[in-house]
Amino acid sequence: MKKIIIIVISIVNALNIYGQNQAQQVVAIDTINVRGKIISLDGSKISNVLIKSKTPNQQYYNSYNVGTITDSVGNFILDGIKPTDTLSFRALGAEHTFVNYGSRQILIRINPKINEINNQEIAAIYAKRVKKKKLTKFTLIKDDVDCYYPAPTQSATFPGGITKFTKFINGNLDYPLAAVKNNIEGMVSVEFDIERDGSISNPRIINTIGYGCSEAAVKVISKSPRWIPEIANGKPIKSIYKVDIAFKLQD
Repeated sequence: MKKIIIIVISIVNALNIYGQNQAQQVVAIDTINVRGKIISLDGSKISNVLIKSKTPNQQYYNSYNVGTITDSVGNFILDGIKPTDTLSFRALGAEHTFVNYGSRQILIRINPKINEINNQEIAAIYAKRVKKKKLTKFTLIKDDVDCYYPAPTQSATFPGGITKFTKFINGNLDYPLAAVKNNIEGMVSVEFDIERDGSISNPRIINTIGYGCSEAAVKVISKSPRWIPEIANGKPIKSIYKVDIAFKLQD
């Protein structure tokens, strides 16, 4: 049995990671149980949100799809959905979709809809002025003005480019034997910090499929050579990257 590992790189914002350890319910062999959480980038609670999958619910003779509702802090459980499934829900005034590629623990982050107040009544308090308002006087001085153009920002990158980083992962990542024996496939997502000196720190799991795949992904990321750090205003700054690693088995 051949093993294939695919890596996709993307930049993301730093956020907390969520995971639950709960007993798995026995379901059909071609489905998985998913534990997850929905959070907003501005910290808003995503509670009581109806989440629907595209997997038919066998308890209702496939008349409805498997679905659930988030709890008071955004946690949810979906049992018996297809390994590759599209989740849809409405939150913060907008429709959202999330494609899950075999992960059993997932974190969904959404941007809040920006609402502007236009010609609406707002709370206000008034009082009678007791002292005459003074007019402010000033003298305008004409002078030369220096224009400042901020230095461009350069994203962090692996020496030789992302293709080199992909080759590094492929050359050092092992497919866990427990995952192979149990026919486990899917996507593992890892976030990590790139320090100002280019070193890698704090690798953490975002999405996982279990059976040692998360540990294998974190192990290889921790071995990464130094990166070229992100540059802002001519100075190196700390940044965050996310790596999606697809574990796939081939007959």
